[in-house]
Amino acid sequence: MGLTGVMGYHVLQNVAAEVTSPTSQSIIVSSNPIMVALLSAALLKEKIGKTRILGIAIGFTGVLLIVLSENPVASANSSNFIGELFNVGAAFSWTSYYVLSRKLNTSHAAIELTATSMVFGTVFFLPVVYLRENPRLPTQFLSRHSRREEES
Repeated sequence: MGLTGVMGYHVLQNVAAEVTSPTSQSIIVSSNPIMVALLSAALLKEKIGKTRILGIAIGFTGVLLIVLSENPVASANSSNFIGELFNVGAAFSWTSYYVLSRKLNTSHAAIELTATSMVFGTVFFLPVVYLRENPRLPTQFLSRHSRREEES
């Protein structure tokens, strides 16, 4: 769960935001209920009833209408294929996290699942943050620290 929902979703979503349009992102992310329904049916053997299908269709149509009404030309022309792949990966990561948490929720407490996924998500996040952001300690901190060592 830490790998998919905490690290995977957020990394893929943020990388996608760098290379694709917000319109495209909102449409793909709004497909999460569809992906959850399909993956839950496949893995958890949940039934997808008519009411659920209708709710998903209405919700997704509403998102499409709102997003496309703001800028119908940009949605068709400004998308980047790689960005779309990252968006779909983000949506799938979140879907995996959600379905896995529902499966594990029957044998583990919600607080235990959340805490464990946050800890592991942070551990998985650290190398990504280091590689993408190249964090450095502020030079003020380093110079103060060096002076203290010299004084000692």
